[in-house]
Amino acid sequence: LFVEKGYTPAGEFFDACINNEIDTVQWLGAPESNYLLFKRYNRSNRAVHPLALSNETWQNLLNSPWETKTEKQLLQKLQSHYSTGAWFNRQQLQTGKEIVQKEEFFSTLGLDPEKKTAVIFAHILYDATFFYGDNLFSDYEEWLIETVREAIKNPMLNWVIKVHPVNVWRSKMDKAEMVHLEELSLQKAFGTLPKHVKIMRADTYINTFSLFASIDYAITVRGTIGMELPCFGIPVILAGTGRYAGRGFSLDPSTVEDYRSLLGRLHELQALDKATVTLARKYAYGTFFLRPFQISSFVYDYHANTFGLDALIYNVRLIKSKSRNTLFGTDVNSIIDWLISSENEDLLNTSHDYHEKS
Repeated sequence: LFVEKGYTPAGEFFDACINNEIDTVQWLGAPESNYLLFKRYNRSNRAVHPLALSNETWQNLLNSPWETKTEKQLLQKLQSHYSTGAWFNRQQLQTGKEIVQKEEFFSTLGLDPEKKTAVIFAHILYDATFFYGDNLFSDYEEWLIETVREAIKNPMLNWVIKVHPVNVWRSKMDKAEMVHLEELSLQKAFGTLPKHVKIMRADTYINTFSLFASIDYAITVRGTIGMELPCFGIPVILAGTGRYAGRGFSLDPSTVEDYRSLLGRLHELQALDKATVTLARKYAYGTFFLRPFQISSFVYDYHANTFGLDALIYNVRLIKSKSRNTLFGTDVNSIIDWLISSENEDLLNTSHDYHEKS
């Protein structure tokens, strides 16, 4: 059992287990509090992101009927993630931010209302997640610089570089002044950016959900946004695999040359058709409803601040079982059953109707 499968020193043990065909499972916090993710790994899926759906889970979703009620549940959840701040609340990504209309978004960033808009969703530049799939570029900084290089060449669009909001959280954790590494890297590479390329800083007051009704295209390597925006008909171009690439709702150039070419003619692309949007919504439903497993036997408290010590900001609190005979509830028993009996890579939340049908 691993909480981290890629970085040293856990990565070496993870690889050794995989190579020796030892049953290997990663657990980690889900996007919402009080939920965890569990994924089983082997040689064939070792480079897959833990939030990704297994082939079995995805095929079951494809074979199941897609109901209006389910679709409404998904869209409400996607909006509530941002409007309530529940989305990765442990990092407080949307705290103090407002959902604004398109006119205010354009006005605040100085965008041309006559043009379509593409947003580059920057990853954390020091994030070294090389163990997730394949990348078109050597790291996230090179990807950002080369993507902006193509944006500069294409003035047919408004281009927005959205700095990842986790920069705010990280500076608070480190008790350090916030530095936008993305901005520094771009200044070093290009100096002053042209007027059709803008930067949306991490500490902006604009809630990310504002972009869902305001933009026309998005670019990421493998960010979560790439499975959300297609649910609203917005094409997303990927520069990496390992998460949801190849599932039919993203644009997945396989070479750097194809990637550059696509960005050069991005303004010619139309919004996603209904069938593609439905694919994206099915995948998002599986990701946000079926994969997160609710925990009732204990609480992983991300704001415990135990004894007032920074080192103990996170803590675990046990919740007593209603039964006198057991320490834990049915949640832990379900995890055990999956570990022992299931061949699916994903531990699924069986409380949802859609899972029962599939």
